[in-house]
Parts: sequence; C-alpha cells; structure tokens
Amino acid sequence: RQKLQQDAPDSPSESSSSGSEPWLCEGIIVKVMNQDLAGGKYYRKKGKVVRVRQQFAAEIRMVEGRDLIRLDQEMLETVIPNLGKPVMVVKGPFRGKAARMR
Repeated sequence: RQKLQQDAPDSPSESSSSGSEPWLCEGIIVKVMNQDLAGGKYYRKKGKVVRVRQQFAAEIRMVEGRDLIRLDQEMLETVIPNLGKPVMVVKGPFRGKAARMR
C-alpha cells in the first residue's frame, strides 16, 4: 500500500486564506481537488476520512485503489450524498450530527 503525505500548515491561521473553520469529520466522503498531487492521480477521486489530524488535515482512504493519503482540507471538498442517504453536518450549530438527505 502506498502512503503519500502532504505537509499540513503549522497553525490554523495558515490553513486557509479566508480563515475558514475546520469542517473535517471522520467517516465522511470527500473528493480530492488538488491537480498536482501524485501527478493528478487523485484529482476528482473520492475517499473516506479515516482520521482527522490538527483540525485542518486528514488521512483519506481512497475508494479506488485503497491508497492512504494525508491532505489539508483546502485540497478537499465534501461529497453530497444522494436523496435518502445519510449525511453528516460539518459546520454550524449542528456540526457532527447525522441526518438524511431529503
């Protein structure tokens, strides 16, 4: 198995130019949006967050290929599930709560 590591920023203030809050949660499905990582191998590919590190970084188990990679949340976007499927609230007062898409 291959493990890639992208260095995470040293402080939360460096994690985003807009100073956004952390939204990573274990168990959610995300999409890699960094074209330069591994020559584009993971670009627009889905993975599951298996561990959150330093609030703004996570270990991602890729769905295709089962590789384990560590990325900053700036390089990821959430995947919205289909209607009727479970969803995790990642921001706001209900952060961490499970819901169902309707």
